[in-house]
Amino acid sequence: MCPNLTFPKSALEPRPNLPSGQITVVFGGFKPKLSKKQPDKEQSVNMNPVLTIINDSRTTPDGKPLNGQKLFESLNLSFLPRVQDFVHAFGATMTENGDNVDLPGYFDGDTNNPDPSKWGNYHGPLEGEQATLLLAEVPKRDNHGNTVPGKTQTDIQRYLCRVPGCAVNHMETLIR
Repeated sequence: MCPNLTFPKSALEPRPNLPSGQITVVFGGFKPKLSKKQPDKEQSVNMNPVLTIINDSRTTPDGKPLNGQKLFESLNLSFLPRVQDFVHAFGATMTENGDNVDLPGYFDGDTNNPDPSKWGNYHGPLEGEQATLLLAEVPKRDNHGNTVPGKTQTDIQRYLCRVPGCAVNHMETLIR
């Protein structure tokens, strides 16, 4: 008989509602994985950046300290304007490579592997960098994209660019 997997009870608590407004996060790497397979769509990669809220003395609406909370973002590679806005928020730029652009930095595994969990760890200019994001309260959606009546959630409205002299026309809202 195999031993049970044990977790702290506190891990069962739902993630806290974050307040809307500006927030500062620090980048702690990527945890890439394939997106959910959808009919008639090519499967893509969610980069799942590890973002931790820092330098914030506020509390969540349910009274938990905001500082140290994780901010969840899938950052899907099928929508590169969002990826570029993300990279610029951390003060870096996409690397030009002929007619292509590369995410700055590298993974220490096999990025040719179709399973992105095999890409290894990210190393590059985003590591340990800070970014400012604008959060907005929006209607909550279920797993099928339908609005849940009377419920709201907080989503990333936009990334604030930190690239000096940037001429990119960044998205004003990422909310769909």
